[in-house]
Amino acid sequence: MFDQYSIQQSQIPSEQQYPQSQEPECKEKDPVLENSINIITRVEKLANLKQTIKIKNKLREFALSKKVEKYVPHFQYLLADPVAIDNSSASQEPYSCKLQDLTEKQDLTEKPDPTSNFFLCKYQMIGKRSLAEYIKQEPKIQRILDQHDQILKAMMTLSEEKQIIHYALKPQNIIVKDTDDIPVIINFKEAAFLYYQEEMNMDNFNTILTTASDIHCIEAHILVYLGKKKEQPNIDINQWKTTKYDQSQHMEATQGKTQSQQQYPEYIDNTYEEVYQQITKTFSRWDIYSITKIFLDILREIEPDKDQENQELLQIYQANLTELL
Repeated sequence: MFDQYSIQQSQIPSEQQYPQSQEPECKEKDPVLENSINIITRVEKLANLKQTIKIKNKLREFALSKKVEKYVPHFQYLLADPVAIDNSSASQEPYSCKLQDLTEKQDLTEKPDPTSNFFLCKYQMIGKRSLAEYIKQEPKIQRILDQHDQILKAMMTLSEEKQIIHYALKPQNIIVKDTDDIPVIINFKEAAFLYYQEEMNMDNFNTILTTASDIHCIEAHILVYLGKKKEQPNIDINQWKTTKYDQSQHMEATQGKTQSQQQYPEYIDNTYEEVYQQITKTFSRWDIYSITKIFLDILREIEPDKDQENQELLQIYQANLTELL
């Protein structure tokens, strides 16, 4: 395997010590042409290998479906199951990054401490321009609308077909292809990826959904809040289910968030169980909110355009997105 897909040793000076909390700074080799596509292999730290493989399989099923083939180019997915590697020496030797394929070991009892969770992950090469970089290169309204439309339709189709959402959408996770300017959504390895029909339920949602960033919709913040309440010591599940989610708790759950000014009467003064049941019906819209927020943030960073007509259209578009959020 390493004949084609190995990772080059880092060139970091040897006197620097490898911090155990970080991934080894290994460099990718040049892409390898395989089946007419350029392939790269990256070292990634995976929190849950089983979950990662399930995600890969779901995306592969999506990619093989003729029904949605027009949207397949908008997603980067693992081309094979991740391969476990031995990076145990990386935390002991300065940036040596000595990676060994564990599948080549004859005696699996010699397998090193698995807590590092490092794997070789194989992907198709896309490009290096993030969505924000692409838009800022030439901030014309039609280019922005095209990108927004493509990403929205692709994510909505994925959600409808596979009942999954990304949940980690942010500008650096949308790469624009060098060859044809197609936006590609990457980084589907996060443990927070939700199978909202298969795995999200009253018993384990707080173990899947543990954080929510500013780019997430208000429902995500509320659900994280309820999950933390559920994890408190000596909490009886029936007592938790019947607890009222009142206005003061709503303010605490949404403090400082973009949408917190709204009342959300459908959630307030309901029990935790009722709030949970209502919120789970909104999962398919969570990525849509994140995408809209991403585009709004990019628009706010764009320098004023000398083309007066284009500038006016950009301002109208920004106002419309602001109203949606």
